[in-house]
Amino acid sequence: MTAKYLSMALPMVLALSCLPAAAQKVVNRRLRDRAQIETLMWQYVRALDTENADAYAALYTPDGQFGSGSSAVKGRDALKKMINDLRQRGAETEANSGQKRPPMYHVLTNTYVEFITGIMRACKRTG
Repeated sequence: MTAKYLSMALPMVLALSCLPAAAQKVVNRRLRDRAQIETLMWQYVRALDTENADAYAALYTPDGQFGSGSSAVKGRDALKKMINDLRQRGAETEANSGQKRPPMYHVLTNTYVEFITGIMRACKRTG
């Protein structure tokens, strides 16, 4: 597995060495941002699948929300409650049916992250 990643990284390193310093900074920032976004996505599904309310809520900003409109769950305490309620309903269903509930497995595939700097600049001007 390590050899696979090294074989993919070597051409990237060689390509980066030919870029001007300013362009290298942009590429490095985007690579770091992409890695952080992918890590966040993995942490999100892992916390949800394991029904870890504290880990799940910690991935949101203090005023973050799940969903929209009047049914939105807003704030970390409410997010923790949402996951704890999910766990509780699962336990009740298992107790009533006598059957173990299957675990959740969210799968992330073909993750695509696009950095659109023109739109970001426009948002900063209007925001």
